[in-house]
Amino acid sequence: VRQRSDITITPQKGGVGPLTYAVLFDHLIEACLRRVGKL
Repeated sequence: VRQRSDITITPQKGGVGPLTYAVLFDHLIEACLRRVGKL
């Protein structure tokens, strides 16, 4: 893990990371597309 004094790339243990947000957002988009019949 690479750290700088102003940011940390990896979330703290037990926190929500960028991958979690990306997967949730992907699922949201997929559900919306299924709902309108575009997927």
